[in-house]
Order: sequence, then structure tokens, then C-alpha cells
Amino acid sequence: MPSVQDCAERLREQAYRTLLPQVREIGNELQKLSSSLTDGVKLLEQKLDALNHVELPTTEPVLTELLGGIIRQKKLEASELLAFARRLKTKETQEELLASLLDAVQKYTSRAALFAVRGDRFAGWSSRGFSDEVAHNLSSCVFSREDCELFETALKGESPIAAADLSTQEALTFLGEEARGEYTLVPLHVLQRPVALLVAATPGDEGSESDAISLAAEFTTLRLENVALKVLRHLSETVPERKEVKASAAAVQSGELRQAAAAQVSQPAPAPVQPVIEDAIRTPAPVETLAALAAIETPAAAEDGHGETAEPSIQTPPPVKQKESTRPPEEEKLHSEAKRFARLLVSEIKLYNENQVAEGRRNRDLYSRLKRDVDRSREMYEKRVSPSVSCQMDYFHEEIIRILGDNDPSTLGSEYPGSRVES
Repeated sequence: MPSVQDCAERLREQAYRTLLPQVREIGNELQKLSSSLTDGVKLLEQKLDALNHVELPTTEPVLTELLGGIIRQKKLEASELLAFARRLKTKETQEELLASLLDAVQKYTSRAALFAVRGDRFAGWSSRGFSDEVAHNLSSCVFSREDCELFETALKGESPIAAADLSTQEALTFLGEEARGEYTLVPLHVLQRPVALLVAATPGDEGSESDAISLAAEFTTLRLENVALKVLRHLSETVPERKEVKASAAAVQSGELRQAAAAQVSQPAPAPVQPVIEDAIRTPAPVETLAALAAIETPAAAEDGHGETAEPSIQTPPPVKQKESTRPPEEEKLHSEAKRFARLLVSEIKLYNENQVAEGRRNRDLYSRLKRDVDRSREMYEKRVSPSVSCQMDYFHEEIIRILGDNDPSTLGSEYPGSRVES
């Protein structure tokens, strides 16, 4: 009888013979897999080696195109700002300058508005980009500076400030949903006096377009100061001789030249009048208009106006062409300055009373509606312009007819006194 050990041995041999074909087959498969794996690794190594020798395209063209676009945009902005600065040099009135500012800013923002400073109040002047209803409400709004803390804070500063939202200001509820969103507030100061506040929706590219808006505002304030200083210089040159010239003109007209000459001999020479620029800088009271800056020592210039405002009509009738002058250069200069000052005064009457000007033209009673403003500006004109000019030409009357009356004298009404120079 076979032993247990023999039985186990026979079973092992039988199992080996049974499993041997499968083991060999598995071995062959493993060998094939190993060979395939080796070939695959070699293939991968070859591909990786090929990648190492691939020449990647240079990034220079891409960067050049990108940077070139940025440079072109910057050059375009610079060219636009340069053109804007040159246009400003052709403007002579506050109305024209502020309108040019809004037109320039419109290229860099979706919405912009200007609020004029009138004493202790803000008066909506004009806007760009707002809906028609909001633009109309804005152009006729007047509210106390104390009622809009955000605007007052911006006005007192020297640099633009950012506002996260205007809808929190009770005085600005007329803006409706358009008050939401970020805005940039830029103060406009002339001779250290606040004259207006520019409010512009903050552009997406804050680092570029916001700077362009600030630059446009800065150019405008510089031009406003330049115009004001020109008038101041003219006034400081003409005022000292006013009494003497006025007396001489009156003496000629009345046939009393000898008496006037004797009176002048007995009278001490008039004290020279100091330029009023320093007074304009030192006096802290707010000023309504650019013309008031030029005549700051006149008490009437500091009074508050009460006319409604509306979006201005920038197109004013062209000046009437004068015959070629045969006056001496110095006299011609006095006439040019008088015309410029008259145009400035009358333009600003229109600037702050657009609604009343429109109604006065329709009803042909402009003077009765604007009597207070016209008479006050007439007084400023008479005080500042040399009598040698005012006794020959009434440029103030001409500008009243041209700018307020749209070249139609009948729109002034029967109460208007007319020209002070007999034709």
C-alpha cells in the first residue's frame, strides 16, 4: 500500500502536468507584455527626445502686438487731449469752456455732468450720456451745498475723489437709477475759488481714462483762469485813466474844455489803482461767474443770481462783422478788450438763465425778465471800459442783441432802453 508521502508526490506531479501549459502560456504573455512595455518606453523616450528639439515660436510678435495696441491707445488719448487743449484756446466764455469740457470727457465715460457753484448753492448746468428725463431734471435743479455733503467735500478738495454711489445723497434723487455705480468727482477752481464740480461715471480702466478726465478738467480750469486774468489785466490798465478820460469826453461834448482843464490842474493826480488779482485770490466769498472774478471789487458781483438753468445752447449767433478798423493800435486794443468783456458778461447772463432767455425770446420781453442781471452787468461794463471806447461804441448793447436776442432787437421788449451811444 503506497504511503501518504507517495500519494502526495503523485498528486504534485499530476497538478504540475495539468497546470504546466497554462503557466507556459502566462509566461509567454508576460514576456510579450514586457517586450511591448519596453518598446512603448522606447517610443515615449523617442517622442520626448523629439519634443526637446522642437523650436517654440518666439513671444516677441505677440508682446509687440499687445504693447503696440496699448501704445497706440495712449498716443490717441494724448492726441485727443492735445486737440482739446488747442480748442480751449479759441474759447472766450465760461459757457463755451465748460461745454467743451463735457464734450471731451464724454469720450472717456458713459455719463458726465457739471454743477455750477452759485454762492451757497449747486446749480445743475449741463450733462452728457444721461437719459432725456434725468438730463432735463439735472439742468434745472438747484440745491444748497449743505444738502449734498459728498459734493461739498469734493468741492473743498484739490484732487478728484471717488464716490461708490450717488443714490445715498438726498439732493440727487432726481438722478434715479442712474445715480447708482461709481462716480469720480472733480472740483474746478479758478483763482482759488470753486466755480463748478464735474461728476463723471468712473470708467472701467481707472488707471487710464480717469486720468484723462482729470487732465481735461485741469486744462479747462487753467483756461478759465487765463481768461479771467486777461480781463483783470485789462481792467488794471484802463481803470486808472478812467476819471481823466471821462472828464475830458464830457468837457468836449458840453463845450467846457477850459473849465475842465482848470479843474484838473487844481485836482491832485489820481492814485494808481492796484491790480485786483490779489484781492480776487484773498477774498474768501464764493463767486457765481467768471465775470464776477474779473470784477471782484464791485459789490454787485458777489450777489446770488436766481435764474433757472437749463442745458445751454452752445451755438450763439456769430458776431456782426465790423468794417476794417482805421484806429491806432492802442485804441484798437481798447475796443477789442471792451468787446471781449461785453461778450463775457452777456454770455454768462445767458449761461445762468437759459430757460428765461428762451421764454423771453418767445414772449419778446427779455429785458423785463432779466432786468436785474442785465443792469448789473451793464454797470460792471460801464465801470471797467474806458470812456474813450464807451462814448463811441456800445459793445454791451451789441452783445445783448446778438447773444440774448439772437440778433433780433424786438425780443428785448419795449422796456429795454437800447444803446447808450447815438448812431
